[in-house]
Amino acid sequence: MQVSYVGKLSWMLQCAKGIDYLHSKNTIHRDLKTQNLLLFNKHRVLKICNFDTVKKFSMKNTEGTGTFSYKAPEVYDDSEKYSEKSDVFSFGIIVWEVMSRLKPFYEFNSAFHTTIQMEINKGVRPNVKDMRSYNNFEHIIFIIKQCWSQDPDQRPTIKALIFFLSFDPRSFRYNPDLLLTGRPLRDICDEDFRF
Repeated sequence: MQVSYVGKLSWMLQCAKGIDYLHSKNTIHRDLKTQNLLLFNKHRVLKICNFDTVKKFSMKNTEGTGTFSYKAPEVYDDSEKYSEKSDVFSFGIIVWEVMSRLKPFYEFNSAFHTTIQMEINKGVRPNVKDMRSYNNFEHIIFIIKQCWSQDPDQRPTIKALIFFLSFDPRSFRYNPDLLLTGRPLRDICDEDFRF
């Protein structure tokens, strides 16, 4: 199946809105990954699933819950508390995976989970050059890199991500100041999903 850039952006916007709903309930998913995203209505509607790992914001992180390639660095530290920013990190990995059509850290295909965890803690991230190149793609690379920040406080909020994903990417080409020039992302259509 071939999915257009707009189709992929629509999926990511829907994913961000689902995460925002969880966060509005003071809840963190803790295992966001593409395997926990379901598609409905001829691949146009995305829903988040697998809520076995959800946790309230204020609870202390006492276990390494989640899938190693998608977990934020602070999730590995037992002295830290989870925040919603750990889901933002995972969201950045998901966006990279959807755009690249590769599994995160594929280059470590036979490595132990602890090896990948140590690399993430050192600041290693998937290679943005692996992503397919689309016109006006730079803002997605910027968003992904912001989501991957080592410092959770430097990651954007999910509401900020929804705001940026809601705009037509061509808006960035004419003027990077979206507040003044942004156009809404167009609705998806049959041409965005070819079988």
